[in-house]
Amino acid sequence: MVLVTILLSANAVLAVAGILSPVAPVTQEAWKDLGPIQLYFDRPPTSVVEIIQVTPAVIETSDGAYHAWFTTQNQWTNGLTIVSTNEIYSAISGDGYRWHLVGSAINMTVSPWGSLFALEPFVELTPEGIYQMWFVGRNNSVGAIYHASSNDGLNWTIDSRVLSPGAPETWDDGNVWHPVFTFGPRFEHFLYYLAGNRENQSIPPRVGLAVLDGYDRLDHRVGNGSVFGPGATGAWDSGGIGSFTFLPGSPQTLAYVSPFCCTQGEGLGIAHSSDGVTWTRSSDNPVTIVPDPTYPSLGVLGIASVATDFGPRIYHTSIDSRYPAGILVPTTVQVPGPANPYYLPLLLASLGGVLAVIADLGWQRVFASDETAPPTDPEPEDVMNKE
Repeated sequence: MVLVTILLSANAVLAVAGILSPVAPVTQEAWKDLGPIQLYFDRPPTSVVEIIQVTPAVIETSDGAYHAWFTTQNQWTNGLTIVSTNEIYSAISGDGYRWHLVGSAINMTVSPWGSLFALEPFVELTPEGIYQMWFVGRNNSVGAIYHASSNDGLNWTIDSRVLSPGAPETWDDGNVWHPVFTFGPRFEHFLYYLAGNRENQSIPPRVGLAVLDGYDRLDHRVGNGSVFGPGATGAWDSGGIGSFTFLPGSPQTLAYVSPFCCTQGEGLGIAHSSDGVTWTRSSDNPVTIVPDPTYPSLGVLGIASVATDFGPRIYHTSIDSRYPAGILVPTTVQVPGPANPYYLPLLLASLGGVLAVIADLGWQRVFASDETAPPTDPEPEDVMNKE
């Protein structure tokens, strides 16, 4: 309670001073790349683990820290066969740049699921204080979207399969992936997803919309087709939708990328909607991305947004798999980098550590006066002279 009070007070003071800005609807049309994030293991993994190029799910918690979930690739040898699986790992950070992987969150190889791959997580921290996750589970090229829940973001329970490919001869009967949850304009539980067609795999991927009953059950799909698809023939985004996210502060503003469309510095599109179903592209598409010279990404591949005290961020992966996930921010937003020693979440994290030590030792022992201090053991000479 003391730490929360201090954090809220610190944020309030900095907001008044103009250091922090409240999260507002995103209207900027240009973004800059801050370069790659850094990943560390808090403890050695049990198998060979590689962070693969799938965009992480990221949230900022109420104490100013960051929590993320990355897709990993695990490999081990079974006789002469190299077995490869995907798991979802949890990670924590004080600044959103330097991440510590703390362990597996979702492993679909266990009973009763029996899937080799768990990937593409999307996480929402609901008003009830429960972490809700939607992710893709599959054994081969065809997967389904599953739901899991957690009280702390670290220990998860897989609840159900939420969405499978559509019925035969429907537009999404080939595959479903890339779940993105948001609340609709009337607080509906909207689950957007990417999908493809089984019979005609040359049709570019498009965005579908499902309405959920609660968080873990499908109520119905919206309409008989996708709600957002590729641009017109010859347009920069005619190749379909490769990834998408909702910009923080603007639940009806969609940011998206089109695969293999553009060179470095291009490829991010914006669309708007009043109902979450009908979308209108921005006339300024594609949005300019100012690259980081130390991060020679060939283009943005996957994207996921998060609202922070310093404004919106888009975590992204690169078309060039040699480079890890990076961060995009609007060019008009001034964001402290990871080397800034005065970065607020890091200061508060350090303060939290001090308070935790004090709480562990006990306030009475730390701040007690000489009169109330616990008695000490007698000196050795007193013991020797005692009759």
